[in-house]
Amino acid sequence: AASMIVPDDMGEPTDDILEQVSEAMMRLDDQFRLLEPIGIVEYRPVDEALMVEEGEAPVDSVGGDEDDVTRYGMVKLTPLGLYGVRARMLEAGVDAPAVGDLAGKG
Repeated sequence: AASMIVPDDMGEPTDDILEQVSEAMMRLDDQFRLLEPIGIVEYRPVDEALMVEEGEAPVDSVGGDEDDVTRYGMVKLTPLGLYGVRARMLEAGVDAPAVGDLAGKG
C-alpha cells in the first residue's frame, strides 16, 4: 500500500501520508478477506495490535517483533488467482506467456 501512495523521493513520510497508507491498508484488508474464501488468494491479515487508536487498551500481538513486515498483512495469489490474472491480462492484450510458452524460444 505504501509503495502506491508514498513518493519515491520522500524521506520521512508525513502524518497525512501515514494516514493515507493506513486507510489503503484497511481497504485492501477488507478486499482480501472477501477474496480468500473464493480461493483466489492466500491471506494473512494485518495484526490487530497495529490498529489500536491512541488511548485504547493495546491488543496482545501474536508476533511482537516490531520489524516483522508480516504484521502488516501478507497476500499471495493461489494457482487459481494466477490463472485469473493471466487470463485478464491476455484479454487486455498484454503479452503474458506462461513458463512453458517460452520453451524453445530465443
